[in-house]
Amino acid sequence: MKIRFQKYLKRLLLFLLALAFIFTVNGTIERQYVKREIRDFVSRAEYIAPGVLFDYDDTKERFYIVRKKYDYEDVNYNTYDYINEYIGSTGDIIVTNRNPLSEIKILDSLIVHFWIGHAGLVLTDDGSQTLEIVGNDTLESNEVLELDNTFNINLRGEEVVGLRIKGITSENKERIQVIKDKYLGKKYNYLFIINLANRFYCIDLITRVLEDVGIRINYDFWVSTGNDMITSKNTYLFYYSYVDKKGIIHRYFLVDQEFSI
Repeated sequence: MKIRFQKYLKRLLLFLLALAFIFTVNGTIERQYVKREIRDFVSRAEYIAPGVLFDYDDTKERFYIVRKKYDYEDVNYNTYDYINEYIGSTGDIIVTNRNPLSEIKILDSLIVHFWIGHAGLVLTDDGSQTLEIVGNDTLESNEVLELDNTFNINLRGEEVVGLRIKGITSENKERIQVIKDKYLGKKYNYLFIINLANRFYCIDLITRVLEDVGIRINYDFWVSTGNDMITSKNTYLFYYSYVDKKGIIHRYFLVDQEFSI
């Protein structure tokens, strides 16, 4: 009996090691595509010097516009509201590689590599509200909530990406408003590699809400990561920010071709 148990345990460990290896290889490949997506977006940027339109302290943050280039890039909705500092519009995804457990430094490289820090789904046209779930708060708070969109603040060095769904319609946006109600109050899923019917982690939550609307963004049919969302053929960047070594926040956002500085 003991020998049989040890045999099953060994097989289980080998299976888990194989899954970890596949996950790592897949994530490493996707990471290269993520870097390319960001690099291409940033390469189109034009710096906005402080002035009448953008009155800011360039020792703390700097702004760049990225003009629409592709037909699928939709700038009819908010990308970045400079006045109110809101990112995105209804149906947009915001993902960051911020380590939610900053005291555990060993997680930093893992989270940056796979973009599994945190994510939210924008619920309002002005970008002020998001649908989110966190797993590092109190048990009572570890549930799906509508929250103020704060992805633009409290930056400690991480990157933030705003993703828009290609061809998203007003009907899709209206459907999101209806669908999200059935997720509110659901608890956090700590078994990341196993999908549960009524428990979610942040990126999984977004993937499932969008699937309910008829939009698929994860094509590897396994654990949903930020890498999956950024490299998905159904999304594109409309916003990107990072914090440099001097602590200056650099913000890039998509605008119309006719936008004047």
